[in-house]
Amino acid sequence: MSDDNVDMVERTHSGVFIALLGFAVMASAGALIWAYTLENRLEKSQTALVNAQQQNDKLAESLSESERSPETYEQDMEVLRLPFPEALNAALEGEIVHSGSVTALCRAARALRLL
Repeated sequence: MSDDNVDMVERTHSGVFIALLGFAVMASAGALIWAYTLENRLEKSQTALVNAQQQNDKLAESLSESERSPETYEQDMEVLRLPFPEALNAALEGEIVHSGSVTALCRAARALRLL
């Protein structure tokens, strides 16, 4: 083999760099659009959460205690007024044994995503 048969081809990487630069620009634009979309979703979710909290507060203000008229089999039941977390814990620990009360507390906890 002689050196006369080998052609020296000058390689240039400018095409690869331009392609990478184009990809980086497109990825950056996509990331900006995605971030803007997420920001709008977050803003809408926060507004909905504030509205729901205001409705809950309004409903809570309108609650009033009513006269209790228990059934015959409920006459001997003891009424305890506890904060929800304490009542739920009492139901889960077996301190509250009335099945309807335990079920109601567990369903409320699940609706509140506490269970």
